Amino acid sequence: MTSSKTFLSAAQIAKRLRCCKRTVYRLAQQEGWPAQRQGNRFLYAPPGLAGRRRAAQEATAVDFLPAISAPERYRWRRASLRVEALLEVRRLIDSGTPKERALADVGRAFSFHVRASSLRAWSARFTSRGFVGLLEDKVGRVGRKAVRAHRRAK
Repeated sequence: MTSSKTFLSAAQIAKRLRCCKRTVYRLAQQEGWPAQRQGNRFLYAPPGLAGRRRAAQEATAVDFLPAISAPERYRWRRASLRVEALLEVRRLIDSGTPKERALADVGRAFSFHVRASSLRAWSARFTSRGFVGLLEDKVGRVGRKAVRAHRRAK
């Protein structure tokens, strides 16, 4: 039996729809696309692929935020973790835990290393400037610097 439908692999369909193969498998199962088995893989004949492609392009045409570099994303993630830590301190204090104990408990509980003094400083900056106050404004090389060779010899 020959068919006029064009059968494509999940990778080809995913490329056209600008989605991942897992989405193609899910759509094929939900919508009951015609399928053929070729070797160890399935080929699908999705109905209205052109229309779906236009819809996908229109969906991606929406104004998105500009690309964010990895260091900038990391900087914002650290600030959001600081907010979570401050919210946990506030929750403990509201539940009756003494402030110093709440600061110490949060310092031990979170996966990133934090001291009570840092939590106090973050709280003050968050109160005065909001979320932006928790962003680090470090410029240039930050952290441990390489030791010069003549200092190592001493």
